[in-house]
Amino acid sequence: MIKQITLSFLLLMIVISCAKYKTHHFPESSEKDFHVDFYSKSGKDQLKYAKQFLGEGDYKTASNLFHKIYENTEVEAPIRQEALMNLGNIYSNVLYAGKDYEKALFYMEKLLAEFPDTKFRQAAEEGIENIKEIKIHKQ
Repeated sequence: MIKQITLSFLLLMIVISCAKYKTHHFPESSEKDFHVDFYSKSGKDQLKYAKQFLGEGDYKTASNLFHKIYENTEVEAPIRQEALMNLGNIYSNVLYAGKDYEKALFYMEKLLAEFPDTKFRQAAEEGIENIKEIKIHKQ
């Protein structure tokens, strides 16, 4: 009986400690110096930071960060392209409560129009095709 209680307590402590674990190493978006820290990072580090929120399922924060990365024309083109592709993927993600196929199409089409030689061309074209199929079946 004591072993079961001890084991249950240990499992509970592990679950509690893991529930608060975050993978990102930069400030939370709610912290005071969030923007200063984010903008002081390289484009590659900004992208990594946004992907960490995406990996945690915080789609809203991730999409805001990807949008900021894309808008910053001083960031290298491949980083901006990946930010656009990630925006398209977020808005077409079935797990995202804010799923919006029109926005997903917008970002993927913008990627192809602005960066025609992007390495994400095939993925964007497939994404656009899939979204259009989904929209047809919903009608």
